[in-house]
Amino acid sequence: MWLNAYYTNSDPKVIGGYFLETIQSLGGCPIIVRGDKGTENSHVCTFSVSFVAMGTTIFLAIKVLCTAAVQAAGHFDGGFLDKNLVLFSFLSLIQTDLDETAKVWDSHLIRRSRNTNVPTGRPNIMYSIPELYSTDNYLCEIDDEEIEICKEHATFRSGLHCDEDIYNMCIQIIAENSLLIPKDPYQALDLYLELRQKIISLLP
Repeated sequence: MWLNAYYTNSDPKVIGGYFLETIQSLGGCPIIVRGDKGTENSHVCTFSVSFVAMGTTIFLAIKVLCTAAVQAAGHFDGGFLDKNLVLFSFLSLIQTDLDETAKVWDSHLIRRSRNTNVPTGRPNIMYSIPELYSTDNYLCEIDDEEIEICKEHATFRSGLHCDEDIYNMCIQIIAENSLLIPKDPYQALDLYLELRQKIISLLP
């Protein structure tokens, strides 16, 4: 249903926000939503029950990790500063890759299998025109007022990828030193190391 990168994959309010954004963009909610009993799914379960009186949800959450090489070189200690610099430097690239992955997956051809229970075709067409595959659209329309009520109990991603103070400091350092916004992981790593060095040098 979604592939989102953020600072957390365990806050039920954030996961619930993903769910609400998705059903609002799709114009409805699945009749049956499956998932495990993890705490992070609790709000999705509550929202699903309020919408269609059944189910929990399943999703893929992505956690930002620093490479072993950076850790081994002593450039990542797992502290507040390093975690937020990783988020600032890498999160946009990770989200871009996830978006591209979703596009490729949705348009790729699922080939025929010996297992007759496995569907064949392109996922985006199978979803958009289920009648071609002798099935129905199981999306339940949800009233906007119900979604708005649920939004009061959810948290939505902001434009800030990390702590606000760290974010503002990074933006200032980038502007003052004419640093480049990274377009690939190597540039992101260079930016991370540069920002880390300059911020640590400012600390008392």
